[in-house]
Amino acid sequence: MQVDFFDNPHKAMTDSPRFGLCDDVAAENCPKNPAYLDESSPMKWTAVVTNRERKHATFYPIDNCIKILRPNGKMDKRCDGMLNYDSNLLFVELKDRISTHGWIKDGLNQLKVTIQNFKKYHDTEAYGSIKAQLCNKQRPAAVVACNNEISNFKDETGYIVRVDRNITI
Repeated sequence: MQVDFFDNPHKAMTDSPRFGLCDDVAAENCPKNPAYLDESSPMKWTAVVTNRERKHATFYPIDNCIKILRPNGKMDKRCDGMLNYDSNLLFVELKDRISTHGWIKDGLNQLKVTIQNFKKYHDTEAYGSIKAQLCNKQRPAAVVACNNEISNFKDETGYIVRVDRNITI
């Protein structure tokens, strides 16, 4: 089954100099909504995007929005979304965890699997740059050491990943 990451009714566009990416926690027993771009409620932002040059940016939610199935028919892991600006793509995983354990490994795995699936269905040569970013609202500077994980991510995907709440485009 062909998966089009760009055919997305939930995409949002902006050229705002500062905006956020959010992933609200859904109520119990309710389907979770996709991540989204927000320009007006900084307290809700998991990732903070600085866009000084006011580039036209489009955010495409992926998790809870795009169906990516494993060969056994079960849903595959997905990151929260991707940000497209100029000819660049940035895959983003949004976390809101205080814990120092597990969130980095979990988030990087979601990014890896999403990128691998993206490569199956899209021509990556069409982009000037493809990167990934893991953002945690509760641990904005990602104090925990994760150099090995970052290096392994680059080896496995071919792309650079940052662990930081702040994104500059």
